[in-house]
This record gives sequence, structure tokens and C-alpha cells, in this order.
Amino acid sequence: MVAFTERPSVANRDLFDIHYFLGSEYTSDINYEVIKARTGKNPKEFYRFLLENVKKIDNKYILDGLGEVLTDSQKDWAKSKLLFETEGLVQRQTDLI
Repeated sequence: MVAFTERPSVANRDLFDIHYFLGSEYTSDINYEVIKARTGKNPKEFYRFLLENVKKIDNKYILDGLGEVLTDSQKDWAKSKLLFETEGLVQRQTDLI
């Protein structure tokens, strides 16, 4: 998740990874000390910052750098739901902190 906020330009594969991670059982394993050390932000600040960055993504480019590794059905899902669902997952984490 931190890599997504550190890159000079958006890497949609990071968005896919954020969705996977926050939608999985591993969410409880997030090491907030690492996030704080790398970003200088507490968890709530980090999730707000992450959400701001996710909301800046233009969905028409969602498959750039990602489409080559997805199946056709995954591409359809990514185009229609990846951005929306990722925003929801990040917001959920913000609300839980």
C-alpha cells in the first residue's frame, strides 16, 4: 500500500494489490509501524491520503500495466469494479481506525 503512494506515477498493479490485501484475511496483519516509518503518517492519516490518491485515478486507464496479467473476466471486473471496490475497502479501513 505504501508503494502506491510513493511512486511518481500510478501503477495500477498496486491498486489491484491494495484491493486484494484489504479484501483478504491479512488486513489484520498490517504493520502500522512500517507505514508510520515510511510515510510519517498515523494509520488514519495514511488511509485518508491513500483514498485521496485512489480517487484521482481515471478509470478509463485502469488496465494500463495491468491488463497483460489478467484474464478476460478479470479485465471486465477491473474495468467495472476495481476502482469503486478499492475506494470502499480503503474507506472501511479508515472508518475502523
